[in-house]
Amino acid sequence: MNDFPLPVTQEQRDKVARLPAVRRAFEFLQLGEEYAARREWHHALEHMTSYQMQIAARLAAQRNWNDRAILALGKAQAYDDLATRFPVIHHDTLSRYAGKRGIDVAWMYGIIRTESAFWEDARSPAGALGLMQVMPRTARETARRLGMGNISNQSLLKAETNIPIGSQYLKQVYEQFNGNMILATAAYNAGPHRVKSWLPKTGC
Repeated sequence: MNDFPLPVTQEQRDKVARLPAVRRAFEFLQLGEEYAARREWHHALEHMTSYQMQIAARLAAQRNWNDRAILALGKAQAYDDLATRFPVIHHDTLSRYAGKRGIDVAWMYGIIRTESAFWEDARSPAGALGLMQVMPRTARETARRLGMGNISNQSLLKAETNIPIGSQYLKQVYEQFNGNMILATAAYNAGPHRVKSWLPKTGC
């Protein structure tokens, strides 16, 4: 993987930024109307060339709308702008809890990138919440073990709550699968019981 950011002139950037659907998306985002912003963003991408999508991704990243930036680059099949595709955000918090849990901070970044694409208040159809997509029941059990007391689902949509809990659960499955990062990653996503059912009873 090599980082080759898209060369963009100010004129080209301004042209994409002035597209009506892009302007509406960013206005809704500024107003906190996330659902409407996302609908406008999807509408905007449907009418763009691959080159325009790459510019739009850069514009979204500048507004810390990282999940939409990642989506746009994926839709454009443009994989070389690594800084936009793999943003390094929440670094202090992630580094602190990676150190506390004794796990690799790059692994935590990978989990977040896959689970939520850095969408802080992400909600999955299955009910998982936040950056690290923690299930509420798992989060409450983990929070109690950490001495965090009762936590609300709403608090899991904040990085300062989600990362401590998600990192602790990641450590838990890592230890449960004897330090096997691959099995621990699968267990984090699908659940330990399911991963155990996938493993052969004997042999490799």
